[in-house]
Amino acid sequence: MRPCWASSSASSPVVAGPPAQARARSSLSGALLLSAAVDKDLPTLQATAMVLGLLYMLIVLAADVAYRVLDPRIRLGAAA
Repeated sequence: MRPCWASSSASSPVVAGPPAQARARSSLSGALLLSAAVDKDLPTLQATAMVLGLLYMLIVLAADVAYRVLDPRIRLGAAA
């Protein structure tokens, strides 16, 4: 079975930039999570879910911090 990003002909090369690499990483973690669930590998399932959860929390935290920095109308601790 060929991966979905594989080229169908030799004349059309596969261009893999950062978005494609990020998509491949996320599909690998999803495949790991799925295979751990199917194989009933609880430690791998727990570790993968924890890492993905922490990654999600860090992304949300970075978005909140960036929003605070970029929007000068936001004041911390001010009464509404």
